[in-house]
Amino acid sequence: MEFDINKLQLSALGRLNEGRKMEKSEVLRTLKAEKTITTDMLPVIGMSFEVFLRYAKMNKEKQYLIVNKAIKKLDPEYCGACECSPCDCGYGSY
Repeated sequence: MEFDINKLQLSALGRLNEGRKMEKSEVLRTLKAEKTITTDMLPVIGMSFEVFLRYAKMNKEKQYLIVNKAIKKLDPEYCGACECSPCDCGYGSY
């Protein structure tokens, strides 16, 4: 599947979600629970829509790695091995 979207269309898509803004805590809770990134999370994560489009085309394993990176950015003490914050398993503490 190939996207043919120009900059003007990207800008219009970005303005669709301007009405409601997610809080950092809500984004973090959703990322940990659902393990997926949605467009309303982009401003909090700091991800551009163009990067999100590339994320959407990735396979599930690569998407999972990106989600873990976003969680780690929002919560530096998060452990991907035991999925806790702060880490209590010892794997994420080194």
